[in-house]
Amino acid sequence: MLKETKKSNPIRIDKLNVDFGQLNHSFLPEAIKNKNPVIAVKYEPFQKGKQTFIIDGSHRAAATYFSEKSKGKKFPSIRCYMLSPKQSMDCMCHDVFRTFYKIHDNLTKISGNYFNSETNDLSKLYIIE
Repeated sequence: MLKETKKSNPIRIDKLNVDFGQLNHSFLPEAIKNKNPVIAVKYEPFQKGKQTFIIDGSHRAAATYFSEKSKGKKFPSIRCYMLSPKQSMDCMCHDVFRTFYKIHDNLTKISGNYFNSETNDLSKLYIIE
């Protein structure tokens, strides 16, 4: 699947949804040595806050963030493989999770149009089979 993603690109760590409080901070000195890109996915149904979630490499991102901030860098970044929503759904272990994802995204788009007068292209709703 990462072969389809082709290459990693830098991404600002503050744009990623990293829960620093949930990490084992004693592991960060070891994580900073790992120079592999993180793997992230943009979770479309999540409309509030940061939509990009790391699925592999949260400790690497946190270690890099703290290290670069201590050196005075304003916006630390890390290399990242970004999975598309389709690639994310392909990784889900069961069809029921893919269906839940589609329902959640569809409801988010519909409610955004109805409640917030946002202009979402409803032709992009997922077809649920």
